[in-house]
Amino acid sequence: MTIRLPGEVREAILTHAANCEPEECCGLLASNASGEVRFVYPLTNSDHSERSFTIEESESYSAFLHADRSGWSISGVFHSHPRGPDVLSDRDLDGAVDSGWLHVLVSPGGLRAFRVEGGAAVEVELI
Repeated sequence: MTIRLPGEVREAILTHAANCEPEECCGLLASNASGEVRFVYPLTNSDHSERSFTIEESESYSAFLHADRSGWSISGVFHSHPRGPDVLSDRDLDGAVDSGWLHVLVSPGGLRAFRVEGGAAVEVELI
């Protein structure tokens, strides 16, 4: 599977990750009916941690409302591993649901994307 991430979406994710260092960043992704990622919601990591993230609940609610009003749906999540690894961690997988959501990860190695299937991370090609 291949997902296209527009340049402005990539830039927003990378900027949020840089602004949150040394903590993990987090946020949500919105897609249109065709499955194209159209918007990024940089959100607060309420864990304030270098090793975990929890999206601030009130902010996620606002993101869902905004996406719905814009004709989009929340289709994924992004977060960072400021010091690596460049794959989803066991903690990430434990918190993920086999929902079809896109999981974009920022690490020192760059951006990678995954879907969670059967509790395992399956890489998705980003273009």
